[in-house]
Amino acid sequence: MSQIQDKMQALASASGLKYDPTTGLLYGTYNGFTVCIRRTQNNRMYLLSFHVTRNGEQAELNDWKELAKESGGLLTFNTFIANVSTYSIKLGTKDEEMTENLRNVLNHVTERLNELGFRNTCERCREEKETCLCTFGEAIRFLCDDCYSISSEDVNEQALAYEEKHENVPAGIVGAIGGALIGAIVVVLLGQLNRVSAISGLIAAVCSIKGYELLAKKLSIKGVIISCVAMLVMIYVAHRVDWAIAAAKFFEVDFFTAFRAIPDLIKEGAIELKDYLLGFGQTLLFAALGAVPTVIVSMKGQKKKFQTAKLS
Repeated sequence: MSQIQDKMQALASASGLKYDPTTGLLYGTYNGFTVCIRRTQNNRMYLLSFHVTRNGEQAELNDWKELAKESGGLLTFNTFIANVSTYSIKLGTKDEEMTENLRNVLNHVTERLNELGFRNTCERCREEKETCLCTFGEAIRFLCDDCYSISSEDVNEQALAYEEKHENVPAGIVGAIGGALIGAIVVVLLGQLNRVSAISGLIAAVCSIKGYELLAKKLSIKGVIISCVAMLVMIYVAHRVDWAIAAAKFFEVDFFTAFRAIPDLIKEGAIELKDYLLGFGQTLLFAALGAVPTVIVSMKGQKKKFQTAKLS
């Protein structure tokens, strides 16, 4: 178990909540309210979320801001969407400080909610009843058992519809070329500024894959291959354009003449083949570094988008 997981497990034990290492969520029922705590990229900051209503109605924005002001600096109001209130909480870094601050925050929030007349409610049916924390892809929801079942069925239907969705390959090709073109433009611009243009390969890879996915409405292995081909072609053209601009300036000829003359200039030694290939290879390397994680994230994102779980 990692150090972060150890800390989250310690917080769970100290507060009586549960920790799910798969999602990284701290959750459970505290003084009658279902709560969820997530760690942010800043290890000192965490997010506290819950869903409540008062007489079936949501609170005013000022109510939530006032709740934060009364916390003595531990809470900062973050967002309020569909009756799910989220606060940033500062727990500190030392184990004892973190557990004490977490208990103080949970006690303050739940006690004030009770005093103000708020009750734990289901996010979907809005009834005052026991709820559980549910995950739908990256999203979290506070649902009763019945509503979780209904919502899960809806997601399953969406997953089936997505699988049956037609992949618009022609539109995807346009998107891939358009995305790769953005990277190609960056290759040329950075090259003319005498900057290392390899980072533009990463831009070309990401934009090409995302461009295909956006217009094709779906990303498959076929789409990945098409995106990579578009990316390679655009990077090759951009790299040659970059050298052609430099050659046109040096030999004082027009751009198109210089562009056509690049192979001859390499043969004659006016352009060092080693330098030409090194720059091209460097850009391709960065393109690969951008393409691989982008493909992995996109594929996993598609799969995870339709995954549901009820944490109990």
